[in-house]
Order: sequence, then C-alpha cells, then structure tokens
Amino acid sequence: PGGGNLAGTTTVSAVAGVATFHDLKIDKPGDGYTIVASATGFSNVTSNSFNVLCVITKLVFTTSAQTLTAGDISAIMTIQTQDDTNTPVNVSCDIDVDLTSNSTGTYKFYSDAGGTTEITYVTITAGTNTASFYYMDQKAGTPTVTASENPTHGWTPATQQQTINVGAAAKLLWVTAPASPVSADDTWTAFSVEITDQYGNRRTGDTTNITITEDGSSSFGGTTTQAAVSGVATFNDITYTKAETINVRGTAAGLTPTSDASVTIDPAAAASMAFTQQPVNITAGTNMADVKVTLYDAYGNICTNDSSTSISLVKNSGPGALTIVSPQTASSGVATFSNITGTTTGTYDLKASGVGSDVVSSTFDITAAAAASMAFTQQPVNITAGTNM
Repeated sequence: PGGGNLAGTTTVSAVAGVATFHDLKIDKPGDGYTIVASATGFSNVTSNSFNVLCVITKLVFTTSAQTLTAGDISAIMTIQTQDDTNTPVNVSCDIDVDLTSNSTGTYKFYSDAGGTTEITYVTITAGTNTASFYYMDQKAGTPTVTASENPTHGWTPATQQQTINVGAAAKLLWVTAPASPVSADDTWTAFSVEITDQYGNRRTGDTTNITITEDGSSSFGGTTTQAAVSGVATFNDITYTKAETINVRGTAAGLTPTSDASVTIDPAAAASMAFTQQPVNITAGTNMADVKVTLYDAYGNICTNDSSTSISLVKNSGPGALTIVSPQTASSGVATFSNITGTTTGTYDLKASGVGSDVVSSTFDITAAAAASMAFTQQPVNITAGTNM
C-alpha cells in the first residue's frame, strides 16, 4: 500500500541454502503489503500479500501543557489512543481511563469547563479515539497529570506536566508561631509569618509590611512591623514584660490575619519584695493575723512561679521580744508568717530580707491584756498613831 518502512535485519546469509529473517517489521499499518527478496545472480521473488494491523500501545495528550493560576479550571485537555507510530487508533469498545495527579494539594477533574461535575475518569467511546476533561489544582507547582486505562491493556499511560502559579495575596499564615511560655525578661525566639494566596501558596515575590499585634494589658517591645522577604516576615527582637497570657496575631492591610497564637508570659526571677499584708495591733500574748511578704520581678510582676525562695522576718524595732517562725518559703510568690506574738507592750515594726533590699513593715502596737491578777506593788510602812501612812 506504500508509506510503510521495512526495518530490521534485511540482509542475511543463507545457511544450508535457506536465508532466515528474524526481526523484520513495518512501521505503518495497512493492507496488501508484500516483501521482495533479491540476491545476486537470482531473480527477485515476491511474498504473498499480508496486512499490518493497527495495535493500540499508548495513551497520549493531544493538547498542550497549560499554565494556570491556583484554583482556576484549565482549558480542555484531550487524550488519544495511538499505536507505536503515533497513529490514532479507534477503540473497539468503550474504554474507561482513570485520571490522577501527583499534586500534593487539592485537585479535581471536571467534565465541563464550569466545574459543575466532578469526575475521576473519562470514557473513550467505541469507534473513537479521544476523550476530554478539565483540571483544577489549588497547589502551586508543576504537577503531572496521568491518564491510564482501567482495566489495564498494557498501554503506556499519558502523562503531562502542568504549571500552577500562585494566586493573588489573600491571607497570612504562621510559618513558625511564637513559642510559649516565655519569661518576662526574654527576647522571644524568632518567629515568622508568610503571605499566601487563598489556598495557602506562599507568594515568594511579595514584600508587604506585616505587623504583629497583641490583646494584652501591656505592649510589645522590639520591631513589630517587618517587610516580607520572599513572602516571609521574620520577627526576632520581640519582648513583652507583663506576666499574663496574650493572643498574638499577624496583620497586613487588606489581608486576612493569622490565627491567634496564645503565648503565656511567666514572671522573671524575683528581684524585690514588699509587705502585702501588714502586721496589725495585738493584745499582749495573743497571735497576730498572718503577715505576708510578696516577691516581685524587675518588671513588677508577682513571682507566681516562685515557690522556692526563702524569706526571713525579724523584729526591726520595739521594746520587747517577738515570737516569729522564720524563715518561710514562698508559695506562688508569697511568704506567709503566722502566729506572730509578743508580751511586752509598745510600738514595733518588722523587717523582711531574702531578695533585693530589705523591707520594713508599718508599725503596730502591743497593748496590755485584760486584768487577770493583782499584787501589792507598794507595801504598807510603819506609822505613828493618828498619822497618815
């Protein structure tokens, strides 16, 4: 029929008068082919006619690879059944072809350009050689779409790499959220925020300013606004000295902010102390209400995380001795002194020591108790009759 090429070993030596050809093939299907054999000194001989059949060996894309924006639906994609010579071959019965992608994000195949009907396979109808579909991918990158017959007939699958570009800036996401807990005297470990499209794809060319905010009763120290570099803003000098739990958020004009990152700020080490429950007046011999000394860090936070520091309490001034159980170990930042007593009336104050400078309490009085006995404190003396003693 013409158009086909004979390939293989076309010249061989006869063995015992017979030439055998083992690997001949013709690269184009058709009916009525013949083969002519020739040798020097002999007349050519022609074989009987024979047909070269079309055999499907592969699926191929007949549409070009596409460049899309994340979340957009592609233009039509078409696959075709072909033989080894790249010739389209119609299928003799309906053939289902599975559609897959190696994208690591969310992707879908559709039967229509509007994306109303999601599919996972297409069918090449008997008597035809093509089927078409549409593709959508939310993950930026270069995913490969694969079409393979099911059940398998041994055909080579069709594969094609698509390009998915990042969409418009839409939101902020934490790359690394702030660590928690931190101390009031810490510079926070660096954390970062990225600018992404609506599907979370980083916009690597974006340099938008990003600002971190908090909802606490104090405010950040450090640089709270940073310009993104390759789509990421990094904060590496942030401080916060108020001991409390706050929510931190990354913000930028026109973009959805990050989720709230909860950060607990613990008090720093104890640096000072104060009487937070002062001594009160008592009657001689009775016990005073609890006296309390509270520990503070350098930023004025009560050291609620300190239950190990020892505080001593002694009489600072006053006329008599006092009974004080001292030292006492702080519990959640507070040292409590119970059952302080004394028996000598007068005015007193107390002194606490153990952290920073010593502190002195307000004054208190010990007053005489109610009368409980009596005694002659000036005895009678001898007198002359009729005179006063």
